[in-house]
Amino acid sequence: MPIIFKKPALLINLSSGSSSDVSEEITAKLVDKGHAAPEKFISKGDGIEKQFQALKTYKPDLIIVFGGDGTCRSAAEIARHSDVPLIALPGGTMNILPRELYKTVDWEEALTIALNQTDPRWHTAGLLNGSPFYCGAIIGAPTRMANIRESVRDGHISEAVTAIPKVVESVTEGETFSYHVDGDPTDLEANAILLSFPPQSEYADAAPELDMASVMPLSVGELLKVGAQSLLMDWRESENIESKRIRSLEIKGQGRFETLLDGEAEIVSCPLTVTLEKRGVKVMAPNPKT
Repeated sequence: MPIIFKKPALLINLSSGSSSDVSEEITAKLVDKGHAAPEKFISKGDGIEKQFQALKTYKPDLIIVFGGDGTCRSAAEIARHSDVPLIALPGGTMNILPRELYKTVDWEEALTIALNQTDPRWHTAGLLNGSPFYCGAIIGAPTRMANIRESVRDGHISEAVTAIPKVVESVTEGETFSYHVDGDPTDLEANAILLSFPPQSEYADAAPELDMASVMPLSVGELLKVGAQSLLMDWRESENIESKRIRSLEIKGQGRFETLLDGEAEIVSCPLTVTLEKRGVKVMAPNPKT
């Protein structure tokens, strides 16, 4: 028997790049599938943090989020700590997590796929000093990278593409840092590190791993538009990139790093560690093995 949700919650952030109030349409689709109508948490301005807190207090048995990357990531973290399933619908510009889960940027198609699942499954999470990411991360890239993301978000694609060579130059010619992988004490050096999850079908029955590309993350622009996986495959043979599968990463010393976690900028202080949790967050999404 398919799971029936009796206390679902719907979080919508109308401040996200392309979000609109589709709460009535989502409610109709839920009810049509036999679920209860969701409690609605809708943010129209800068009140998203209040909605997050109200969502936690409500204690739903399902969280549906419609918003941008930051909203989806925060909702995923609430679902993770509440041990309830998540449906992440594309309501922003980049839509990194919804793309990963449903392979579409159409929210109605994504919702249909999600509601057709009979049970939730686990989606792996990466933890960078405790901060979660569910698709990928970039460590040590310059501030220009965030500016490129904003250009793409605002629709200025040509401006973003023009800036990519400057980003690449500053990364490849900038200061390096030392790091270690999988507990090996050998010092490795890079200017930037890009981490992404390989297709989960590759490790569905094994310990999760990350694809790591170090030194020259030429994927910056494409990562922000279509995600890391395809780009890693494109650049794997480059002499300027070292690619490998890893399970943990450590950067010692002092200082702070600019990072992007699932497309959202975050400043992280050293020492820095990246670990993996196979049971990261429950999602209503197709099994990657099928």
